[in-house]
Amino acid sequence: SKIILPAKIKILSNYIFRRSNPIIVGVKIISGVIKPGFPLIMENGRRVGEIMQIQEHGKVLKEAIEGMEVAISIRSNMIIGRQIKENEILYTDIPNDQMEILIEKFRNDIGEEGIKLIKEIKKIKKRAY
Repeated sequence: SKIILPAKIKILSNYIFRRSNPIIVGVKIISGVIKPGFPLIMENGRRVGEIMQIQEHGKVLKEAIEGMEVAISIRSNMIIGRQIKENEILYTDIPNDQMEILIEKFRNDIGEEGIKLIKEIKKIKKRAY
């Protein structure tokens, strides 16, 4: 199964293109990296859905990294403005068993900030269950 990397992104409230099914919004990558197929959760730990596509100026990207502002589509049964705030912070939903692998084997790739972010995601997931 593919490794889900840590990421923290913020929905840009001025760039909400579709509110549901799929959700299409502009986001800023606060930290980490996102790729299509990565699942997303909210700060309360609720699963939002899965990133379908990432675009920048109409061009499809394989990933987006810290500092970038991109449009993403999310396969989701939630609605922006209802369950999801228009300026919501979202995180990648890393499976618990993968967190340990990332910390042990990919420490150099994700760096200290990545490790911090994994711990933040771990806390969020603990609260949710």
